[in-house]
Amino acid sequence: MSNSVTNQSEKDFFLDILTLGLVTKLKNTKTIVSLNIENRIPCNRLTISAWEQNNSITLPQDLKEFYASTDGFFLTWKSQTEDYKGERDSLVASGEVKINSLTYVRKLRFGNQRKFDDHHLHYHNPRKQKKEREQLRANQMMAFALSQHNDAGTICLVYHLNDQTDHNSAANRKAPITSSIWLLDTGNSWHFLADDFSSYFRMMLIHLGLKQWQLKFTDIGLTTSTKRIMTLLAPHLLLEDFPNNSNDVPKNIINTSLFKMGYGPSRTKSAKEKNETQTKKNST
Repeated sequence: MSNSVTNQSEKDFFLDILTLGLVTKLKNTKTIVSLNIENRIPCNRLTISAWEQNNSITLPQDLKEFYASTDGFFLTWKSQTEDYKGERDSLVASGEVKINSLTYVRKLRFGNQRKFDDHHLHYHNPRKQKKEREQLRANQMMAFALSQHNDAGTICLVYHLNDQTDHNSAANRKAPITSSIWLLDTGNSWHFLADDFSSYFRMMLIHLGLKQWQLKFTDIGLTTSTKRIMTLLAPHLLLEDFPNNSNDVPKNIINTSLFKMGYGPSRTKSAKEKNETQTKKNST
């Protein structure tokens, strides 16, 4: 019984650290009527290595560490809030923090159209436009689905590959290849979201996983319903001086070392085992 309690407390601690306190915040919010979290065990090294070999590409280090701590992530919540001071029916809001299991991080197929079409590229941040557009004109791309969202599109890990690169070569698989996170919207247009997975994951947590939050960082913009929900639940996200670029957000920065924590069976120890280990170290 004590071990199960300890393991549960370690899971809760890990989830709270991983989500930057979002889980605790949702649990303590009175208007939350539903909160579901899937517990997932970490991917072992062989699983990660097999994925890389099968796809002839190396995962970015932060994403690799993420999967080494948990095989994806899935959290959903639902809130019921009175709208316009109770003058209308209650408003139901929902959020989803989702990253596919590694098995379902699959390569997108584009036939012979390997390059991004210029008219399908969109940038919310003008500072990124020149750099990213030049890069995508010169390089090829390889995209993998990190998560799917019916109302927004598919979140993709995009590798920018040199035309002359032999992707099946073991040497080239180890060579540094740049990657970033993009949204492929329902109209098949691409929108740059973040420089890396850690930045995107932080953005998702800051925006509570609200429905269609990703559109805030595109030229499409937020829908009226999403703005309405943000006004009620997180009005600071709509402030003009609130950082719109993930790299400018000064708080809630994820340290990728926390991905190494995990809470799988091979990573947890009872409090008694930890004390015994520490005692041995002190006696030597």
